[in-house]
Amino acid sequence: MSPRRAAPIKDTEVLSDKKKIKLLLDPQRAEIIRLLGQKPMTVKQIADALRKKPGTILHHLDRLKKAKLVVQVRTEKTRTGIVQRYYQATAREYQLGVARVISPEPTPEEIAETPEDRSRNVIIGLAEFGIIIPESKIPHALELLKAMTECEDNISRRIYSSEKSSMAPHIQAEVTRILRRLALDQDNECSRIQEEWHRFLEWHRTK
Repeated sequence: MSPRRAAPIKDTEVLSDKKKIKLLLDPQRAEIIRLLGQKPMTVKQIADALRKKPGTILHHLDRLKKAKLVVQVRTEKTRTGIVQRYYQATAREYQLGVARVISPEPTPEEIAETPEDRSRNVIIGLAEFGIIIPESKIPHALELLKAMTECEDNISRRIYSSEKSSMAPHIQAEVTRILRRLALDQDNECSRIQEEWHRFLEWHRTK
């Protein structure tokens, strides 16, 4: 069985589809997407990397394929005759455009709102994706979201300030994306805040 050419992959894709965003709010599916944004992998390779059962990975992959967030890019036959299927994400990085879903076009009232008001509206808007945060927990959610945003912004500013203008724009964008992801993964405080934020969202997801 001859290998198929790898499908084109975008550098970044901003998701505004509610169903796709809801899929990626699941930590396991987000991890699968992260791996498949780096290189094509088989179900077994993903399962080994995440220390999960292949059946669990296959279940998540089926959901991601139906949402067109993951595609099968090739098949290879092993020496024992087993056909291995390789999967790849359709983008190297996805941004969850929650704010865009809640309000695609800014209104005069939104332009005048404070950053805290905007964050509160985003948190309340998560209810559309099955994450219902009670009023008593919103202050904590605001603290987490603010801390995570500030951490990511600080890293982004450091990276952008060190960009080399001599690079071609598409190369510069790819280098910046790689450095930003690396810095976020290596920053202990950012990782801690992000993990706490994800746990908080998962805790308030309706089953």
